Amino acid sequence: MKSGDYASEIAGVRLIQRRELPPVATVWDYRVTPEFDADSARSIFSELPEACEVCFFDPEKPKEEVYLFIRRVGKGLVCRRGGHGWMSGAEEESVDHAASWLLASPIVQKPHSEFEAFSVSRNR
Repeated sequence: MKSGDYASEIAGVRLIQRRELPPVATVWDYRVTPEFDADSARSIFSELPEACEVCFFDPEKPKEEVYLFIRRVGKGLVCRRGGHGWMSGAEEESVDHAASWLLASPIVQKPHSEFEAFSVSRNR
């Protein structure tokens, strides 16, 4: 079974750390490099393993600290938005739309050496 480190093989993606959050989850944090492009972003979601979730800043809410959580469920993706103390309901999402959100996310647009562009988690 694939794990959250699958993304380290995608062009323009660099694994920066793996974190164990016992007993809840394992999290893989990633940065992007200049080689990261639309194909790379689509691969993040098309290759996302079952029960794994990608998390990154919501580009549609730049003034708020809102995150997108996109999870593989069967052959599809579901998306939730969340912030401090709240989480939206899950809605089906396409690979292309998820990829466009990731490409527009602030830390993907302007990578920062101290912050991850996105994280992948797998609950235990």
